This record gives sequence, structure tokens and C-alpha cells, in this order.
Amino acid sequence: MSTLADDFETYLREQGRSPQTIRAYLSDLAAFEAWFTRTNDGEELCLEHITSLDVQQYRQHLLDTEAKPATVNRRLAGLRALGRWAEEERKLDNFARRLKCARTMPYRPKALSRNELNRLIREVLKANHTRDLAVVLLLAQVGLRVGEVARLEVKDIDLGERKGIVTIRAGKGAKYREVPLNKDVRAALRAWLDERPADAGEALFVGQRGEPLGASGITYLVRKYAKAARLNSVSPHTLRHTFATQLLDASGHDLRLVQHLLGHSRIETTARYLKPSAEAALEALEKLSVGVGEE
Repeated sequence: MSTLADDFETYLREQGRSPQTIRAYLSDLAAFEAWFTRTNDGEELCLEHITSLDVQQYRQHLLDTEAKPATVNRRLAGLRALGRWAEEERKLDNFARRLKCARTMPYRPKALSRNELNRLIREVLKANHTRDLAVVLLLAQVGLRVGEVARLEVKDIDLGERKGIVTIRAGKGAKYREVPLNKDVRAALRAWLDERPADAGEALFVGQRGEPLGASGITYLVRKYAKAARLNSVSPHTLRHTFATQLLDASGHDLRLVQHLLGHSRIETTARYLKPSAEAALEALEKLSVGVGEE
């Protein structure tokens, strides 16, 4: 299993998969191996012996034991990648070719209201920390992923008098894109660049000792300000979702524009933000009430 996992990991790295995706897929492989060995009387997992029947039975096992279809689909993603690798690199049949996703209800990712976002930004302003303000605004007003912010270098920021651009050179799937910056983000970046240590190297954001500010450090500072603003379960991805939701409203639901700015490969991913929240749906339904019910 260790050799199979090592070879699979090498393939994923060559495909430009992110470290988070690689860890998830290797975890999927380990879970499938445990099920395979248990189901087949101790038989050791061998790539050449995996059949479409095996993966279909495993899918049914997950459906029977997992609480949510989304969790099942997350588990199956690694098997699909394993099947593609078997076909592309080992010249074997892709045993996962017909592996179907479990049906899920579309959901709208969690986003902050405008008031909640303002409360968060207010806490950053109160701290008078130029770096943290620039980081938070790149997440909430540009919609960058936390890994994209962490990988930014000074050369990726182009600021003019009335416009600015941030260049994402290695987004998800190693995709390149350029995203414009509004005046709030431009001002925050200028303030940070004025204070940034001159000997800090290439990384745009650095810590107190001059080391690059990583994804974990960015997550920590977002949660710190969210806690100060009395907001629960806020992460950098929450701010990206907030950007997408607010931009859809501001652009008149221009999905193509939002897809481009977020760097989504599939417009179906962007369309999740069109689904109304449970609160908005209930509010709309309450307006249909004619007053015959009492609470």
C-alpha cells in the first residue's frame, strides 16, 4: 500500500494538485484500502485487481454509512483520481469511469451579511494593523483563496493612481488570472507596502520575524478579528463566499463575471451562490401569509 500511495502522490503532484487535495485523496485511498481488505477476506489492495464492481460496492457502503451525500462525494473524489491515474499512467481500465456522484441538494455557501462584514473590518481598523487590513480586504473584496493570498509576491501587485491589478500566477489547478482592485484594497495595499520591511524578501505578506505569512497565519488572524467582532465560524473561505455573494448582487447576477474573478473552472460552481439562504426563503414565504395562522 505504501508503494501505491507514494506513486499516486507523485502523480497528483505532477498534475499540479494542491497539498490539501493531495492529503484528501491519499486519505480517500487509505479508507478504500481498509474497506477493500476487510470486504475481500484480507486481500491486499492491488491497482491491477480493482474492478468497477469494487468501487460501486464501496459507493453503496458509503451511502449506507455516511450521513450526507456531500461527504460520500468527497470520499469518491480520490477514487476518481485513482481511476484516471490507472488509465493514464498504468494503461489499465479506468474502474471509476462510471462512478456516479450521490445526489445532493444545491447549497449556498455560508457568507457574512454586509453588517457582519463591516463589524469584522471595523475590528481590523481598530487594531491599526495595515498588513491585516490588506489581507482581509483581499479575501473579502477581491475573493482570493487563502492559499493565493499566502503565495502572493510584491511583484504580483500593480498599483496605479486610479486602478490596480493583482496577478494570481498559480491559482487552483495552476491557473493564471488577473483581478482588478477597488479603491479600498488599493489604499490598504499602499499602506502596507509603505510599512513592509525592505529586507522581507519576495513574499508580499510577512510575519513579525520577516518570514512569509502562510495560510495558517492568515486563518488565525481572520478568526482573531471575527472573535473580536462576535462572529462565529468565520474562516478565510467565508470571506471569499461573502465576496461572491455580494458581487452577484452588485453585478445583477452576472455569473460569467463572478466566475472569472473567482477563478472557477465550472460555472456550476459559481451558480451555487444564486441559491437563496433558508432565511431569505422563509421571509419570502411569510409574505404570502394571509393571516389565518397564529403564533
